[in-house]
Amino acid sequence: MTDRTRALPADAPEFTLDEVLSIKHPDPAAWSPDGAWLAWRWDDGGLVHLWAARVDGGRPVQVSRGETSVSSFQWGPDGRLAFAQGGDIWIAAPGDEPTQLTRGGGTDAMPTWSPSGQQLAFARDGTLWIHDLGTACVSVLPLPGKIVSGYGDTTSIRWSPSGARLAVRILDGSQRDLVVLTADGTALWRTETPDNEVAFAWVDDRRLHYTAIDPSSRVRVHRLIDVETGAEEELAREESERGLKGELPPVVHPAGAGIAYVLTPGNWPHLFYRDLSTGELRQLTDGECDDTGHAGDSYAFSPDGARIVYSSNRDTDLNQRRLWLVDVASGESTLLTPGPGTDSCAAWSPDGRFIAFVHCGPYESPDIWVVDPTSGERRQISHSMPETLTSEKITLPTHITYPSEDGLAVHADLFLPKGFDPERRYPAIVWVHGGMARQMRYGWHPMRSYAMFYSFHQYLLHRGYVILSVDYRGSIGYGREYEQATYLSMCQGDLADVVAGARYLASLGYVDPESIAVYGLSYGGYLTLGALTKYPEVFALGINIAGIWDYEQYNQSREEVSPGSRWHGLARLGGPKGEHNAEAWYQASPRNFVQQMTRPLLNLMGTADEAVDYAQIDAIIRDCVEHGKDFAVVHYPGESHMFTWRKTWEDAFPRIERAFQRYLTVPPSERPPAMI
Repeated sequence: MTDRTRALPADAPEFTLDEVLSIKHPDPAAWSPDGAWLAWRWDDGGLVHLWAARVDGGRPVQVSRGETSVSSFQWGPDGRLAFAQGGDIWIAAPGDEPTQLTRGGGTDAMPTWSPSGQQLAFARDGTLWIHDLGTACVSVLPLPGKIVSGYGDTTSIRWSPSGARLAVRILDGSQRDLVVLTADGTALWRTETPDNEVAFAWVDDRRLHYTAIDPSSRVRVHRLIDVETGAEEELAREESERGLKGELPPVVHPAGAGIAYVLTPGNWPHLFYRDLSTGELRQLTDGECDDTGHAGDSYAFSPDGARIVYSSNRDTDLNQRRLWLVDVASGESTLLTPGPGTDSCAAWSPDGRFIAFVHCGPYESPDIWVVDPTSGERRQISHSMPETLTSEKITLPTHITYPSEDGLAVHADLFLPKGFDPERRYPAIVWVHGGMARQMRYGWHPMRSYAMFYSFHQYLLHRGYVILSVDYRGSIGYGREYEQATYLSMCQGDLADVVAGARYLASLGYVDPESIAVYGLSYGGYLTLGALTKYPEVFALGINIAGIWDYEQYNQSREEVSPGSRWHGLARLGGPKGEHNAEAWYQASPRNFVQQMTRPLLNLMGTADEAVDYAQIDAIIRDCVEHGKDFAVVHYPGESHMFTWRKTWEDAFPRIERAFQRYLTVPPSERPPAMI
């Protein structure tokens, strides 16, 4: 490929590392009850504050103060915001000074307004507290376990529409359940199965809808419970021997008339609607497309319940997303946003006049936008990129496919360096995303993890590297068959896709086959470790950021740190280790092949990693020392899985760049004899 239109000219202005780290990252926005304001959490170098902006114009205003981050927030019926910050609960209207509601005594989180606005529920160290704002009385309601967060859910506390009852997600030992109690603490109902309740929402004051997934992550059931009588009805069921990844939670019709679901009866995830009066389950969308955006995406009913806004790659490239409107009665879908890029996390204003969403594209990092669902007119609300980052500095990718070892067509994005000359030979980098159920995008990614690396790659393109960003099998957006193709083949089939990417690069006349590196975050770090141990001669260098070295150790740690949680990765290995899947488990751990490693390995990880046990680094050090392998480890005290702080990235990104320079920009004979 020698398409010069995909490379910047040699005299293009520089894209600097300061610009990479100056980009802010917003969460999806929430509407005020009157539809006049949007509020969102905005990450600026690791410090996350609460911001709000009027939809009719004006600059965003910072709601929270101080040097600690806001973990969650919710609009109250009177237009004030309750938010958790620094272990306490605060209340403020946009433009006003915040008032501290709680002070010390524990870690307070998940503030949740009652429908009347007179009470505020919150979690304190896993217990349920109710603060009456009229009387200033505080009560603690008894629970049979501790409140625990759920995957993709901002709160584990939900009031019923009248405020007479609360539903709460708890952890009791190793069991995750839902409990329903009255506002004075009387227990009414509890789930008591081995299943993990992953999503729940009130339909009306008596009926609660919830979703449960079994311990094997192979069966997901959507149920409706009458909390007064205990009568329960199964509304929808999904089953897959190969494991069910986390899906977008169901959404209740505004009038309680039905439930919308994302289901995958065939190869593609689509929207369905269950009419609660007739019992009919209707498919609303179809086609060879993915009607979801990404992990953490959302779809929403219009206030009158007539339409649903959703994110999809229908009628566009599979690595992009547009917003669509589907008519619930007819099932007819209409395109709302034109792209290019990714539009997701849609939320309808209470009056139905606007839809807020997150947009990112080939020239724009994620930001909050609104669109008029009638005219299609769009307007940007937040501005997260520094003004110096103009389109003249940004390189566009080309989406390609190439054959893997078994012939599977692997999806990837190819980037050419600034000043590209097809007669030269360039060093190259294979980037491997985490997940595994993730997908890189045409342009910036809506998730902070991958948006940051996309920014860093733009910087590296100015330094003379070819970059291949691989959506290996297991990635979303290309259908369930592609996403589930890692069954009994983790760190095998997906790893072969990554290695095939290097071989594809080596086949290009402008890539130096002896100067190709591989690196990735989380599952991408895991596949990097697999690449260096199982394919020792393919890559000149590997950089692992918080990856898994010993899968059995990781699985045991996961069960200890997050008891009762379910993950489809276990099903992809065929379930717990036994005679039937012993080989799959053996292949899943790169450490079993450490003796084959011949190329240098750089490892970076935070000591407070919440997703991968830090003991993985200890195991890497122990095994590499025992077998005499060339490696280096950089650990960041107190840092998280995807490093939080700008100061950490100010150290990590230059270290990564220096490793690329030392091992890719000089001939093999001139490379360092050891990393350190």
